Amino acid sequence: MRHGTCFHRRLSTHHAGAAPHSAVAELGVVRRCYAQSMIWCPESTVRQVERLSVRCDRCDYRVELSHRSDALDAALVSAGYVHQLRVEWAHLQRLQTLVSAVPDWRERFVSSGFVRRAPEFQEALQADPALHEFLRSSFRLVPRFQFVESALREHESELQISLLHCPSCMDGFIHIEPTFFTRL
Repeated sequence: MRHGTCFHRRLSTHHAGAAPHSAVAELGVVRRCYAQSMIWCPESTVRQVERLSVRCDRCDYRVELSHRSDALDAALVSAGYVHQLRVEWAHLQRLQTLVSAVPDWRERFVSSGFVRRAPEFQEALQADPALHEFLRSSFRLVPRFQFVESALREHESELQISLLHCPSCMDGFIHIEPTFFTRL
């Protein structure tokens, strides 16, 4: 039992410098650090912020909201999900346009890594840095299309649109700045 107790103690973040250099030790330290930084409930995180930056993609209207209801905070978080899904959907549409010129692309390019490394797409990906950056994450193309499409449909149907109309253009919808959760 002593060895197990000693090893567990050495995996703690407090004793990380004393831990043996191994994948197991690193996994224990990283898992504890990661678990502390995760946001379990975005709505409660948003409620704790006094001044929340929001924007409209249609007219680029930006404002900091200070007096908000819980319903507005929940709607803004949902609108943030929809915004991110729309951005990803646009990337996936550009990716589909790019690879659909190749016959049998569904069989040849099953994942983002295959597309990123394919020589026939290097010039196009260098011309589109946002798409090239998007392809750095690893995913299977067809299932990702299906997931994003269904998630976008689901989240758009749940949006409380009446709370999110842009006060400037009255055509777009406000959402939380995309960098909000990365700055926490």
